[in-house]
Amino acid sequence: MATVVLFVRFRPMSLLDQITGALGTSDNVSSLMGGLRTNEADTRSMLGSAIPAVLAGLGAQSGGDGASALHGLVSTDKGGLLASIGSFFEQGDRTGLASGLVGSLFGKQRGAIEGHISNESGVDISSVTRFLPMLAPAVMSMLGKIGDDDSLDADGLSEQLATIGAAGPLGDILEQADDDDRSGFLDGIASLAGAGGLGALIPSMGAATGGGAGAGAGVAAAAASAGAVGAGAAGYDYNDRDRTGLGWLIPAFLIAGGLILGLILWQCGNSEVRQAAVETIEEPEAEPVVEAEPEPTAAPEPTATPEPEPEPEPTATPAPEPTAVPVVTIADLAVGTPELSTLVGVADQLGLVPVLADPDAGPFTVFAPTNDAFEAAGDVVARLDEDQLATTVGFHVVPGVVTSDQVVAGAEFETLAGETLRIGADGTLPGGFGVIQADVTADNGIVHIVEGVLVPGSIQRSLATADVNALLRLEPIQFAVGSAEILPESVPTLDNAIVVLTNVPAGTQLEVQGHTDSDGGDAGNLALSDARANSVVAYLTAGGVDPEILTPVGYGETQLLIDPDLTPEDKQQNRRIEFVDTTGN
Repeated sequence: MATVVLFVRFRPMSLLDQITGALGTSDNVSSLMGGLRTNEADTRSMLGSAIPAVLAGLGAQSGGDGASALHGLVSTDKGGLLASIGSFFEQGDRTGLASGLVGSLFGKQRGAIEGHISNESGVDISSVTRFLPMLAPAVMSMLGKIGDDDSLDADGLSEQLATIGAAGPLGDILEQADDDDRSGFLDGIASLAGAGGLGALIPSMGAATGGGAGAGAGVAAAAASAGAVGAGAAGYDYNDRDRTGLGWLIPAFLIAGGLILGLILWQCGNSEVRQAAVETIEEPEAEPVVEAEPEPTAAPEPTATPEPEPEPEPTATPAPEPTAVPVVTIADLAVGTPELSTLVGVADQLGLVPVLADPDAGPFTVFAPTNDAFEAAGDVVARLDEDQLATTVGFHVVPGVVTSDQVVAGAEFETLAGETLRIGADGTLPGGFGVIQADVTADNGIVHIVEGVLVPGSIQRSLATADVNALLRLEPIQFAVGSAEILPESVPTLDNAIVVLTNVPAGTQLEVQGHTDSDGGDAGNLALSDARANSVVAYLTAGGVDPEILTPVGYGETQLLIDPDLTPEDKQQNRRIEFVDTTGN
């Protein structure tokens, strides 16, 4: 009998294959379906698109200090999160820490990554936005388990991640990361480590795991055996694996060989039996024997057939209790995003957090300025009183859902501040600011992270008016005695006023008021103050200020600041030019 020798070429299982196999078990997919309210096909499609993106993102961040920071976090966990991963998938990101982790991982490219995964998987971006905070910690916990089993240091882990790579659109997105993104990753890892590591993502991590134990055990077994990671075969110890993922083939070949040998032996034995049957000796035919026909037998009486017993009524199977779906509000997203901590603090100060944390309120659209945006606008914010600050924050909130495809040139949206947010002709927000990350979806609305603090028109006009009046109080406009002629020493003051007034928002209306002291007659003072107000307006408009926003009015001696004005100093204070915001009056 010929001997057949089979040569099998074993291929080591890649990091991507291990993690995809472990997280793609039926228990885990079921838990994710409950937490995300998605079907199995969409859930598996997101897993297939998002795991490479998360690994590639970690690879992009694992250079230099990033490698040490990542290794420190996952080596502390050592796969501990996996024991409760089913519960985590079902509950979702209740602490907001996981969303912050995703924001740190992808930085300003988070929105683009979410869009890429949505396009690749064919699943709506809202589901992808909720899915990534569940997936990223699970992937990192798997890295901790694999790193612990293989005794990987920071460099070894970085080398493993470097094998993933990223090409095409995903690679193009990740290449846009800059030093700020890398710094944000380090800050995010440090923040999560300070909160207790990956275990802090599940509030009940320190207690018995309870709900979701099936899925948790599934991943724990998957992380402990290559069979669960790969094809699901049992009995293969993860810690002693040959890194092929195909160790189960050896016993399979032995079993198959035994079956083939048995089949050959049975075939040979059966052939001998058939040969013996052919070689039997023929006997002579015997004479037929005629037998007497038997007496007919009477037919038996028919027996009554019993009635069939009725089948029992089927017992109704109670419908399973629906799995509680975690709620993610706008407040949850903001709290879980480190770069929005200043906005969260201001909103909390003004009492707006409970409104944005109510899943039954809204929906709302929030244009959320980053910490850097608040820092850049520090001088403006510092000048606002509490009412003005509340108006400014309310200007960032629009009732209803406004998606990024609606934020186009010329669009207008009414805000909670009662003022209209207008998109500029170039598609930018008020102040010329752009959107950094769009369409971050929550259960009670949507968030667009923006690069600047949006100051409403009323506040801009108020500040501009105050600035001009401060200039005029510091250096009052000097006129020739009894005349509307502006003296040369007042030209620099008016030039500074031009700079302020050429930057007020569209639709501004300012009244330029002229005032005199009490010397002279009422009619003469009224005419003089009106002439001086007109003289100031003429100079400002000649310098580039829109004439449509300025209205000169003379008040004579009817609005004295000091009454009676007995001293030269009193009279000088009463002789003045003032600007008053009359927009909307």
